[in-house]
Amino acid sequence: MATATSQAIAGVSPQAEATIISVYPSLASKGMGRFIGQVCDSIPTKILGVKISCILFALPLAPLSLIGYALTKMAGLQFEITNRSLKVWQMSLGAKSRLINEVPIDDIADVAIEVLPGQEFYHAADMYLLKEDGTSLLRMEGILRPEVFRQNILKTCDAKSLTAEALKMIEARG
Repeated sequence: MATATSQAIAGVSPQAEATIISVYPSLASKGMGRFIGQVCDSIPTKILGVKISCILFALPLAPLSLIGYALTKMAGLQFEITNRSLKVWQMSLGAKSRLINEVPIDDIADVAIEVLPGQEFYHAADMYLLKEDGTSLLRMEGILRPEVFRQNILKTCDAKSLTAEALKMIEARG
């Protein structure tokens, strides 16, 4: 039996904005990263469970991978789901992150996933937040384990709508 103090998302109050989860795009978000992924997937034959292309090209591609990784993490984007919105933050070296986009949770009807060439190597994909009419609200590039992040977004949307309904019922009673 639910009470008025029950929470749809553990530790999150409907009165205050709270971060639920944050993710950073992977190396697969950029053309260079997708190129590395395509090269590493280019020879599917395996030796002891490792693709031959990874054995052959890992060392020559390592410097590019490290540079791309560093740039992505230090000066790239961060996607943050809160109980009210999905926020896009621009990370910057030595400066405070700044909010560059925000999509209210109430506007999100679905989340589509598109795997581009080279992203499958990283288990990543581009994700699109969709309105009720199917138009895109936001594109998030190179998200690792996109199905997991998609479920987090959709569950947050469900929790927000269920909480709003419950609060309306509680207000109507008293």
